[in-house]
Amino acid sequence: MKFVNKSVKVIGIKGQYVLPDESIELTAEEQNLPAIKAFVRLGLGVLEPGQAEFDAAVAAAVKAKAAEAEAVPEEEDKPAEAVEAEEKPKPAKRTRRKAE
Repeated sequence: MKFVNKSVKVIGIKGQYVLPDESIELTAEEQNLPAIKAFVRLGLGVLEPGQAEFDAAVAAAVKAKAAEAEAVPEEEDKPAEAVEAEEKPKPAKRTRRKAE
């Protein structure tokens, strides 16, 4: 995950300075540190998914979409009469003109 500094002050995390609107990558253990939880709870920063989490989410979405595509049954063949009825255009309505 990524910790993004949303405050107006510099925050020190892992011996590095995180300037406002900058971010730093955190491991799973570092996310659970009391200091990080306090920063998030106070609104001084937010935890956002990093590139690894994003790649995992994309891979899961692709697998779900592929499984959904395989599960969709193919359309059954329609009777020829139904296909012909759908393809025929309707005739235009005739109107009568008044004699002048």
